[in-house]
Amino acid sequence: MIGFDYEIENYLNYNKNYHYKNNKKSKSKIKTKYPFPKLQKNQFNQNQNQNEKFISSSLNLIPISKELLNSTHLPFGISIQPFAQFNQNQIENQNQNQNQNQNQNQNQNQNQNQNQNQNQNQNQNQNQNQNQFNQNQFNQNKIPVIDFFENEPIICRRCGGYLSPFSKINEFENNWECSLCKTLNSIPSYYFSILNQNIHQITSNQLIEIIINSNQNINELKYLFIIEKTQKMIESNIFNLIISSILKIIENQNQNQNQNQNQFNQNQNQFNQNQFNQNQNDLFPKKPKCKIGIITFNKSIQIYNFNQNSRFESEIITDIDDIFIPIPESSIFIDIYENEDNKNKLKEYLNIIISSSLNENENDNNFIDDYDKSNHSSFGVAIELGSLILQKSGGKIITFNSTLPNYGKGKFDLNSNSNSNQKEKEKFNFEIENQHYQKIGKFCFENKIRIDSFIFRENNINLSTLIKMNEISGGNVYYYDFYNGIKNFQKENEKEKERIENEIKKLINKEEGFFVIMRLRTSQGIKISNVLYGMDEVIMNQNSEIFLPTIDCDQSITFLLEHDSRLKNQTNIYIQFAMIYSNNKQNNEKRKRRIRIFNLELKTSSNLKEIFEKANQEVIISILSKNTAKEIKNYKIEEIKKRIIKKCEKIIGFYQQFCLDRKEKEKEKEKQIKNFKLPKKLKYLPIYCFGLLKNQLLDLEETEDKIISIILYIKTSPIYLILKFLYPILIEFQNQNQNQNQNQNQNQNQNQNQNENQNENQLMILNNLRLSSGSLKLKEAFLIDNGLNTILWIGKEISNDFLKEHLNISSKNQLIENENENEWNISKTIQNLIQEINKENSRNLNFSIIPRNSKNEKLFLKLMIEDRTEKTNSYINFFDSLLENKYF
Repeated sequence: MIGFDYEIENYLNYNKNYHYKNNKKSKSKIKTKYPFPKLQKNQFNQNQNQNEKFISSSLNLIPISKELLNSTHLPFGISIQPFAQFNQNQIENQNQNQNQNQNQNQNQNQNQNQNQNQNQNQNQNQNQNQNQFNQNQFNQNKIPVIDFFENEPIICRRCGGYLSPFSKINEFENNWECSLCKTLNSIPSYYFSILNQNIHQITSNQLIEIIINSNQNINELKYLFIIEKTQKMIESNIFNLIISSILKIIENQNQNQNQNQNQFNQNQNQFNQNQFNQNQNDLFPKKPKCKIGIITFNKSIQIYNFNQNSRFESEIITDIDDIFIPIPESSIFIDIYENEDNKNKLKEYLNIIISSSLNENENDNNFIDDYDKSNHSSFGVAIELGSLILQKSGGKIITFNSTLPNYGKGKFDLNSNSNSNQKEKEKFNFEIENQHYQKIGKFCFENKIRIDSFIFRENNINLSTLIKMNEISGGNVYYYDFYNGIKNFQKENEKEKERIENEIKKLINKEEGFFVIMRLRTSQGIKISNVLYGMDEVIMNQNSEIFLPTIDCDQSITFLLEHDSRLKNQTNIYIQFAMIYSNNKQNNEKRKRRIRIFNLELKTSSNLKEIFEKANQEVIISILSKNTAKEIKNYKIEEIKKRIIKKCEKIIGFYQQFCLDRKEKEKEKEKQIKNFKLPKKLKYLPIYCFGLLKNQLLDLEETEDKIISIILYIKTSPIYLILKFLYPILIEFQNQNQNQNQNQNQNQNQNQNQNENQNENQLMILNNLRLSSGSLKLKEAFLIDNGLNTILWIGKEISNDFLKEHLNISSKNQLIENENENEWNISKTIQNLIQEINKENSRNLNFSIIPRNSKNEKLFLKLMIEDRTEKTNSYINFFDSLLENKYF
């Protein structure tokens, strides 16, 4: 990595014509022609109750033929995030803006109609209706739910599609025409009852959820924790941290419930807001039943018996070659909501487990086994036992391990070295050394079991083999890479402890659907060509239905589409996504099955320019990233990079050659320098493609374990997280006094588009910066967020006042001499900002402080993707190469 000072000098001297100033307060009149993306803040357009956060298409105008689509080189796909969460801050901001506009209108009306009482009364009535509209708009941010009770939902007798707003209903003949296959279907007479508003709600909402009467209702949810209890995990205090985190979650459950009940009693009129807060505060699912079980393992396996009639004991399995379930399933799990005694008993057991691991001289033979001091790991046997326990009921397995499995089934050859000679590699080695975990993944998939894994890596753990069970079962992997060694975790990683604890809470608190069946239906002429998700090949049955054990709110699935036949011009194409599931956040006596339905209407066209102008670059970039993550296992890194560049060149070149008018082309010929023109919907495509090229996903210096965890993260993440991972957010901190002195003679209009937030510590936050070292200032501090990590970079010439107020450091020398972050007390201002960032991300981010000229500064400079490095070009060079390619 080229040094910071050299990079700035090289950047400024590279070409003065290309130099840009991102700081909007600057008086420079130089304009850059290189676009850069705005902040990705998890905000999406919403029209006619259609939110792009749930379902969005890469093309809003569909080419009429397959040949026309292939000529544009644009991917055609549908990105779906079934359990997308509405951003409460966004909802409040929208309501505040609308209230401000309404107040302005009210003042104008009052000034104009002071002497007209009737008009004033009418205005008051209109204002009341507008306020009701605001409340209804807030309610629209929650998908409408319809309970059909004993009735069945209306479906097409030919294609199985559901009644939608795009269906044509003939009330006189009691039939409706399916928008997908154009088949006439009859409507039961009871749906036309005056008291029945189901048809009205279905035909007026493109996003809808239906409660159905099914024999597959879930009576209980089971969570099974499988935790490694080796000497390394105990000495590093990670084992106790995991147990104590589960204990804190259970202890806080009652507090959250009492708070929610008080809020509900005090604000009955604001039920929707309380319900939103309640869903956020609930941890483990509520009634009817939520059962928890715990298994620990090392060379043996310990199953903890929660039988109400017995004292604390654990069943130890030493003969792992012939695995079996030693106690009844009812004794393995305990229901924390059945009564208060169960919850207290689980707390008691967890405290005993913690104290027993701390006290090596414990004489309880029912708990301590002969292999506590070993570093042998029978992880393969433990996960097999857990899958057998949940075989009949299904559920969720959460694993914690740090050691390469070296004992029993699923053990690895310790002599194998899959991470050897990184410099000589041209591609990553993701060979599967053991089929055991792939078989477990298939077994869990068939029995509706999901596996989420926490990996604490010090050495090679062969994650490419272990991750198969997560990919197939639909689970996630939380990867922790300890550079200083896992044994030093207890002394040097206090913040990592807090991160792990919050990560477990966030995982359990997620809204997710269990026992999922999903299907995407399309109009005639369009069909599904491929599905992009965690597993390499998504399993679909003959009816094109996809079965998943679970899917949570931070996961998305992408359907790639293609033409089945030629389409007519200026016609409509309809797409309907339906998903049957059981929700873990329902509080009913039984968790009834639900059908969540998303409808989408697209038009066809033969006009190439209109197709490009109405494309969706966010979905296109997401598809390119997911395809790259899928191809990295089979191709060399250089080949993948060439494919990305060619794809970007072809898209831009085709638009320049076939979509521009003749007058625009003649103007280009008259000018010495070519003008770069792309439609607004695709103007950020080059910078995101460049971010994908420089992403750590394609960095051969990274380990296979790190890369394989990133692959699964990209393949399952929603659009906004992928965009942030390709082009992170850079935030600048400035002292308010300094900022006021610098801007005394500037106009106020220059500062309107900046996101500035004042706080109690007189700190100003500017968050619209490009990822280049030219944006950095040695007198300021900067925070960068890519969805997985947050880094606070501190300039070399930063003021002592900033250090005292926000880091509790007296001098600048302590930045380099003492890099132990545990002794730095971060101010509430920065802590609150980090908490807000964590809320918008699917993971609890790894926060680190990196001063200027420190050892780990390379980690921060790697995220300055627009800079030139020793092995890669700058974004300016990449952009010039796009202008010079043969397609223009």
